[in-house]
Amino acid sequence: MKILFLYPNFGGYGKIPIGMALVMTILKNEGHKIDLFDVSFIIEDHNFNDEQMERVGAVKETDTSHLYNYHTYDQIDNLLKLKIKNFSPDLVTASIVEDNYRYCHRLLKLIKTINPKIKTIVGGSTPSIAAGTVIQNPYIDYLIKGEAEGPMKEFCSLMEKKEDVTKTASLYYKKNGVVHHNKLAPLTNMDELPIMDWSFWDDAHFVKAYDGKLYRQGNIELSRGCPQKCTYCINETWRNEFFETGSKLIRKKSIPKLIDEVKILRDKHNLNMFAFADDNFLALTRDKMNEFRDLWKKEIGLPFWLNTTLESVTDWRLDALKECGCAGIGIGLESGNEWLRNHILKRNTKNGNEVLFKTFNLIKKYGIRLTCNTMIGFPGETKADMFETVKLMKRIKPQSYDMAIVAPYMGTPIHSLALSRGLIDADTEPGFLNMDKNIGYRRGSVIRNPYVSEKEIKDIVDNFFDYVSGKLPIPDEFIEEAPGASPTAPKRNGSFEEAKFIENVFQNIEKQKEQIRNVSNSKR
Repeated sequence: MKILFLYPNFGGYGKIPIGMALVMTILKNEGHKIDLFDVSFIIEDHNFNDEQMERVGAVKETDTSHLYNYHTYDQIDNLLKLKIKNFSPDLVTASIVEDNYRYCHRLLKLIKTINPKIKTIVGGSTPSIAAGTVIQNPYIDYLIKGEAEGPMKEFCSLMEKKEDVTKTASLYYKKNGVVHHNKLAPLTNMDELPIMDWSFWDDAHFVKAYDGKLYRQGNIELSRGCPQKCTYCINETWRNEFFETGSKLIRKKSIPKLIDEVKILRDKHNLNMFAFADDNFLALTRDKMNEFRDLWKKEIGLPFWLNTTLESVTDWRLDALKECGCAGIGIGLESGNEWLRNHILKRNTKNGNEVLFKTFNLIKKYGIRLTCNTMIGFPGETKADMFETVKLMKRIKPQSYDMAIVAPYMGTPIHSLALSRGLIDADTEPGFLNMDKNIGYRRGSVIRNPYVSEKEIKDIVDNFFDYVSGKLPIPDEFIEEAPGASPTAPKRNGSFEEAKFIENVFQNIEKQKEQIRNVSNSKR
């Protein structure tokens, strides 16, 4: 069977998506003929994220212009038409995140216009977290909710045999205009995954600028799942969706399997840097951390960077990372106001600013490059709160830092809050119901903040690096601590309705889990 994968990737940021690469590998190993339509380096003429960071002096300038060959949307449409004509796929599949969904919709519509008989199936974070919404898209025939490695193998096997594909686990589908869905498959055992076949992908995906140099970098994972309950992320909703399957959300590969995989990918693609896609890489026991240190140092010997949570940072973990060549650690600080972080973001609830400051200094003590990420634009956030983030970043002084504007992605408590308060332009079209119409790659604020204007938010983001570096002074009215910023700051005097809404979201999630437990216990 011939299967065409779409990768409608915006922003000029090249990175091979792990989930999609694994599904392609599994289906190729099953004997299917695989092809890829990837717009990463033709829909843009440069990397927008790198450009912005370089413009404000946050990172060293590097030239990656040779990677791009810009095409207009119409030209890309013609390329897709040619691909469909030459490859003649039986099935087209796409990996969707909300940022690229509207463009993916354009491509899927074009495919159905070319040949309505071609079946389409989608997966990814947005279809998984908003399955009931996305399956209503008239150009989507099937949808896989959750990790697709097992279900896609099952679906394609049934389709090739001309058997009933609607038996597939985790599948959403439409029949006579009515949406049906099947029981969720258990989450993936990571030690059963194959080594990714990257032969389908443009070599430009490996070229990465890091600290002023160009590397050949591979994107890999040791673990899946995150223990945090951040309101701007889908993790808590995801955890609740899969609670009834009994699957462990947080899973890890064995260290030897990871090392074997990295050796093969390193040698095959001439790589000299790796990036871990894990949400919380450092959530390793002392034994596992030492095993990773010893095997990486002995068998791989290349620099790598990772993301982790503040709670997982310890002396002994940092010592192990330093010894085996860790080049950088990325951590989300998000907000400098403790009350906002605890009650609106549900982030770092055990960590006051003094603890954060000591943790960041600990990382710098080991000489590991620190990247600190922040966000503003949350419902309930004031301008004074935003400048608390600026002030904390000035105090931390990481080697690299960034400020983004929060996006109200479907499935997040922040989206629920913004939607309920009428703070976003909610879509009404089939397949997009209640999604924000304006979500896209670094497009500015899409949430109407009752306390701060869109222009004020944009000005803070645009001048963030100058505020942190000292080129611009903190405005006099924000020198004093904002209410709730720390234990010594004035008490919080507003945003309580937003905080109460967020708390209710989490209480409802716990009630749903309790109901599932009761049903499960009654069947024993």
